Amino acid sequence: MEVQEALASLDMLMSEFFASATSNYRKREIENMLENFSNRQDSWKHCLLFLQKSQNQYVLMFTLTTLENIINRQWISLSDNEKSEIRLTLWNELMARHEVMLYFIRNKVAALMVSIARYDWPHLYSDFFSNIVELIKCEGRRCLLGLVLAQAASEELGAARDTGVLLPSARRNQLERLMLKGMPQMLSALSG
Repeated sequence: MEVQEALASLDMLMSEFFASATSNYRKREIENMLENFSNRQDSWKHCLLFLQKSQNQYVLMFTLTTLENIINRQWISLSDNEKSEIRLTLWNELMARHEVMLYFIRNKVAALMVSIARYDWPHLYSDFFSNIVELIKCEGRRCLLGLVLAQAASEELGAARDTGVLLPSARRNQLERLMLKGMPQMLSALSG
């Protein structure tokens, strides 16, 4: 199925799901179809394409939630190339469209970037923290995006707490130390 056809089908399903006239029985059928799609091995590839091509907030949230589940449950089993493709696509979409994204979509993409950093920073995602600092130094909306990312990072990575994601305590402690180490640089950017 072509990307445009698949996106049109998903758009139609999401609109039907959220329509007030849709019965609970039909909603369960749609949920099952969406779950089957989400559980496919290659669903992340489709999600990246849908993210780039859709304007429907329901499709975007479904896409981002599917990607979130993949990051939280399957990230370590993906190849480095697959991880890189997901990370770069999310980052590029965030940079290109953050000014026109609905705020909750923008915040969800930012949260996904932090979720990726939870696993890959600093070794496979070395520029995570420096990207945030550079955005904070920018003017206008890019600075706001930097603040959104900084807040998400400090909430998720800056405190060695259990976030419900299976992450060894040693890794949580490492992330906390990395955040604390970078705080002077971030505070300097904020005060500048």
